[in-house]
Amino acid sequence: MAFPTTQMSGYADLKERITLALSRCQEQPWLDFKESQPWQVLRWRLLKTILGMANLRDGGLILIGVAERGTTWELTGIESSHLEAFDYDDIIDELSKYASPQVSVDIVVHDHDDGKRYLAFHVHQFNDSPVVCRNNSPEDLKPKDRLAAGEVYVRPTTGKPQTVKVADAVRLHDLLELAAEFRARRMLEVGKRVGLVPRETAVSLYDAELATITQMPVPVKDYPHWTVLFRPEAYNPELIPNLTDCVKLIEKARVQLRGWDFPHLSNRDTDRSHGSSWIGSWASFMGEIEYWQLFQSGQFAHFAAVREAVDSNWRVKLQQETMSHLRHRKDIDWNAVPGYISLVNLVYTMTEYFEFAARICQAGVYRGGLDVSLELTGIKGFVLTTDWSRSWSEYRPATDNGLRKTWRLSSEKLIAGSAEHSLKAIVWLCECFGWMSPNVEAIKKDQEKLFSGNL
Repeated sequence: MAFPTTQMSGYADLKERITLALSRCQEQPWLDFKESQPWQVLRWRLLKTILGMANLRDGGLILIGVAERGTTWELTGIESSHLEAFDYDDIIDELSKYASPQVSVDIVVHDHDDGKRYLAFHVHQFNDSPVVCRNNSPEDLKPKDRLAAGEVYVRPTTGKPQTVKVADAVRLHDLLELAAEFRARRMLEVGKRVGLVPRETAVSLYDAELATITQMPVPVKDYPHWTVLFRPEAYNPELIPNLTDCVKLIEKARVQLRGWDFPHLSNRDTDRSHGSSWIGSWASFMGEIEYWQLFQSGQFAHFAAVREAVDSNWRVKLQQETMSHLRHRKDIDWNAVPGYISLVNLVYTMTEYFEFAARICQAGVYRGGLDVSLELTGIKGFVLTTDWSRSWSEYRPATDNGLRKTWRLSSEKLIAGSAEHSLKAIVWLCECFGWMSPNVEAIKKDQEKLFSGNL
């Protein structure tokens, strides 16, 4: 039976995920690469990996056509003769022999932009209970490829990405906890549908935490400012076990792509603080005015003054460039314009926000659903603009004083493509300034420069 391709409309999200996985080439618990080989050669390793990924939160992805060469990965694609050896019905039949309950898996062919083909296995997380191996594999296999009846295989979220059997209490506990959480979430959704559980419970608990931030040690709100919130789907007041782990998480996940880290974690005790369930830090330096708190619940709240509004020299430069771009406009009173927003800085800032969220997901803290909220306050009349090296011919002011939007994201998809998610936020903000159908390709190039450090 022939395989569908990611060119089909129903596989748009999977295509995006595969493309990003191939561009980054870094194995993860949810991502496994296999060198091009026929089904008969890869059969047992594939079955074992599929069983392990089925027991992983949000499942995983296996890509055939990526070869390990020492310390690097080589995108070889899958050879045509090898691809012909794979048959969908045969694979599903084999899975039914060894997986209990049955594993749900999508198998698709992906034509990458490098001109090569890859075979992808998109493994879904178990539906009701963890997947158990139901039969023994042949005994003449290598020990690492063997399957044993009654064993449960997993992909640990720490250490080297690999498939192992559950052989200790910690891994068993994590798997049972995932199963219990999955069932509880389903019961909760049923309760919401029939009106037994209020949907606002988690939101109100997060709001109560946020309401405790009444004063900030730096004057963020004296200027137009950003507010960024990350909120896990389910509220757990001790999602992060202790404050020390909160500090370690920020140190590990913060983004340092252009000299100033996000979020800025001061190395001075005088610019840090903590409470019974949160840590925080702040800065007021060279136009950077920000304050943030991370709660043990996983809620992250960041407040930052708009840099273009704080730095008077930057405002002057942006105004001069905008006047030069729009020198044909004689109807604008430039002295009445309250401020400017740099398109490039907007792209960089949004990209950093979402990359930081992805890194927290990658650290295993945010799992399942995540709400990312952005708010830009006090910017009515501010004009979106760009530097002189770019084409810019329209006057694009904000007509609302506050712009706010929340995205519900999958932690798995956020890890796979933080830049793509930030791109959606950038496009939304551009539209809020009146720039409809912004140049997405140009924005992507700016993001690539940021990630490469070629600024």
